[in-house]
Amino acid sequence: MKKELFLNKNKVVVSVLSIWLVAIVLLTGVQARAADYVTISRNLDSINFIATSEETEHYETIFESDSTLVALPEDSVIYFLIKEEKFKKGDAFQIFATEYPVHHPVTGALVGYFNEIKGEFKITKVLEDKGLYQGQITKAFTEIKVGQKIRPKVAMDKKVKITTTDLIKEGIIVQNEGDYQMVAGNDLVFIDLGLMDGIKVGQMFKVYKVNKTKGDTILPDIYAGKIMVLKPKLMTSSAIVLSSDSEIKHKELYKIISVQDSELRKGTSLAPPDSSSVGQ
Repeated sequence: MKKELFLNKNKVVVSVLSIWLVAIVLLTGVQARAADYVTISRNLDSINFIATSEETEHYETIFESDSTLVALPEDSVIYFLIKEEKFKKGDAFQIFATEYPVHHPVTGALVGYFNEIKGEFKITKVLEDKGLYQGQITKAFTEIKVGQKIRPKVAMDKKVKITTTDLIKEGIIVQNEGDYQMVAGNDLVFIDLGLMDGIKVGQMFKVYKVNKTKGDTILPDIYAGKIMVLKPKLMTSSAIVLSSDSEIKHKELYKIISVQDSELRKGTSLAPPDSSSVGQ
C-alpha cells in the first residue's frame, strides 16, 4: 500500500513537472515568435523607391481630371485607361512620379530612377468605353498632376517579419530619403541590392560609415546603425533605419553587411559589432 502511494506521488510530481516544462516551452516559443517581427511606426503607404525604367514603363497614367487646378487636391475626380487588366469599383491605386536618375556613389553607373509616391485614389466607376475608369483621390502626400503614373496598391503590414540568412550580402547606400542631408531612426535609405541579389522584405543590414585612408593607414569603418528592407526592386531596395548610433549623412559613403541568422539566434545583432574587423 505504501509502495503504491509512493508511486502515485511520483506520478503526480512528474505530471506537474511535465506541465511546467510544456508551459515554459510554449512561453519561450511565443517570445521567440514575437522577436521574429519588427513593428514599423511610420506611414507605409508612401514608401518611395528606386527602379529601372523597365520596371515602371508599363504602368498607365492619369490622363484627365474634372478639376481645373494643376495640382489635384483630395477628392478630385480623375480618369485613366487600363486595357490589359480588369478592376472593380473600390479598388485602390497609388499615384507616383519618376523624378530623376540615381547613380551609384562608387561606380557612377545608373542604378535606376527615383520614384516618389504622390498619393492614392479609389475607383468610383467602371465606364464602358474600353477599359476607361473613373476614380477619386483619397490621399495626397505631395503634388498630384495629370500625367503621373498609377499602379494597384499593395497594402503593407506594419508588423514586418524578419528575414534571415547565413549568406553574407554586402552593398552600399546609394541615397537617403528625399536626398535629405542626414537621416536617422524611422527614415528611409536606398541600397544597391535588390531582387536580383536575392533580397527580400524584412532582411536586415548593419550600416558602417566607410572611413578615410590617411597616408598608409587604413582607418576602421564606423558602425552607424541598422536598417531593414521594406520594398525590394530589381536592382535596389528601400530600407528603413531601425536604429542609429549617428546620422547617416548625404553624400558620405556607407557600406552595409547583412545581419546573419546566427547573429539573431545569439541575440547579438542589436549591439554594435567590433568595427575594427569590418572591411579587413
